[in-house]
Amino acid sequence: MTAQAINASFLDWSQDGGRPAEPELAVKCQLALMERMQRQNVLPELYIDPLTPLPLADAAGGVVHFVYFIMASRPFGWETINRNVIVLQRPGALQDVGTNDSNVFLVHVDAKLGEARKHELSDVLIKPRPDVYIIRRPRPVLWAGWSMILALFDAMASVLRRSLHFEYFINLSDADLSLRTDTELRSFFARFEGRSIMSIVQRKKDPRRYKMHEGFRSFCWTECQNGSGFFVSGGPKHPMGFQPHSLEVIGKNKCCWSRTAPIIYSNASLGCANTNLPEAFHGSQWVSLHRPLVHHMIDHPFANKVMRALEHTLLPDEVMLQTIAVNSPFRKTLIPVHLRFIEWPQSHGDANKYWASVGPQFHGGPMVLNASLAREKAFRQSGMFARKVDPGLYRDVLDEWDMWMDYKMLTNKLPNGQPEIAAAYLATDPELDRTIPPPTPHEDGWPDQPLILPPRNVGTAPLPRWHGAVTSPSPPANAAFTHAAEGLMSRHMRPRAHNTSVTVAAHRYNDDHNQHVHGHTNGEQEHEDGGDGEELESHKHPSISSYASGFLLLWVVCVSLAGVLMLCQVCMQDAIQQRAWEWLGHGFFRTRKQTLHPAKMV
Repeated sequence: MTAQAINASFLDWSQDGGRPAEPELAVKCQLALMERMQRQNVLPELYIDPLTPLPLADAAGGVVHFVYFIMASRPFGWETINRNVIVLQRPGALQDVGTNDSNVFLVHVDAKLGEARKHELSDVLIKPRPDVYIIRRPRPVLWAGWSMILALFDAMASVLRRSLHFEYFINLSDADLSLRTDTELRSFFARFEGRSIMSIVQRKKDPRRYKMHEGFRSFCWTECQNGSGFFVSGGPKHPMGFQPHSLEVIGKNKCCWSRTAPIIYSNASLGCANTNLPEAFHGSQWVSLHRPLVHHMIDHPFANKVMRALEHTLLPDEVMLQTIAVNSPFRKTLIPVHLRFIEWPQSHGDANKYWASVGPQFHGGPMVLNASLAREKAFRQSGMFARKVDPGLYRDVLDEWDMWMDYKMLTNKLPNGQPEIAAAYLATDPELDRTIPPPTPHEDGWPDQPLILPPRNVGTAPLPRWHGAVTSPSPPANAAFTHAAEGLMSRHMRPRAHNTSVTVAAHRYNDDHNQHVHGHTNGEQEHEDGGDGEELESHKHPSISSYASGFLLLWVVCVSLAGVLMLCQVCMQDAIQQRAWEWLGHGFFRTRKQTLHPAKMV
């Protein structure tokens, strides 16, 4: 088999007539082919991370409520991750250690970023906290590739093997911003206890998507080493040694399909189990999974059968979770929408013109949020999270979100215009179950027995140290958590007059903005990237007290100093008096407009 892999050829059909693939890419694809053909296990290896230490979870006896898995692959990822962690942690969790369940954030820093950038993100820019854990053995993740599934399943398997007592597993990316606080999310899931959120777009609603996926699955897709690209070979329907043409596979002579990495074509005879697939279902990769469904996806024989069948496909992240869940007893527990805000450019005219205006890295994807789109649409939708965010393109969205979320966290209220979670669906579907797909032949046809997984290689790298924690993984004292939390709870990435922004935010988002609503409340789309208004539980912003105390002390000092100077000037001569007043007028008594940072002016 090794010789067969070595003799495989790789062609580049990005131009008419074809040509040998670029040598460096061909070598990386050949190495991936050899590794795959030498693999003994039927299933791909999962990287089981020990997930230790987890100080906050261990202090609560291993009990956590939400496990958030965040995939970071962008230079700005730290800005969204740090913000989301603040909002999505249980209020008081870092202070009331062990007294209640908290949340855990597992961050996967894409291996494609390189060691220097990975270190910068994980060790410098992402704030060290007792509830944030950086995955120790990340993967190079390709858009639309199998590696997206492997990174997700690595995290789910690691959580299960760690024996964490969790309720929900929720995946996010560093292009997401939360639209909800932890209190809101707990309230919603308590109302729909035992349900999992997963977008499912059935064939009758989007036959074009199903046909496209079935066409891709007629070939074998394999990722080349280090996330450098894909090579495509003939699938089970083709004769051994068949070398596909790009026109057959993606319908055009181009290097890539949408935002994929480069694609080349090989005559490798690689066995793919693509045809051994039950009825497939499609939807978004962004999900919120209840604990029993996570167990099922990792350990059940049928789930592993689906995993094997989809290993060599394009866009498996849009089909794998849905296919496993619908073909299982958990079908009845699904809430078949993703509850995430996403705005597609197709609803605004020519999508290609939009993608050309923002850059090729956004081609085929949703619109990038700016302040206006966030304020007038995302903040008025009933979803849980919003995407897609890119501060490098529109930084104003972060400032807008900061003020909007400040209001939510300080007042414990929904801002005017934001409905409750899932309100767009609850009006016509109170149980959120009307669009669940019908039963399949596999719903009750598989014994519920765990699959014995092969041993996993977890590596020998030293355990990461949490800054401020004790060296032992045993629960640290409350004082250690309080010390570690100091300076880490501020959501803002640069110095700012926090009390001023809070005043502005409370004023701005307490106003009635109904005149800006454009009738898009029901506009959540079911695609990849894709109590009414009651007060929420009391929630104290963790960083307000320190800012307010410091500002008050500074104000008292300034007023006292000004009083002393004013008293002294009475005794001065007229000339000195005049000069003193000029100095005071320019130095102390500035207007509010002069005092505020320009970014805080509204």
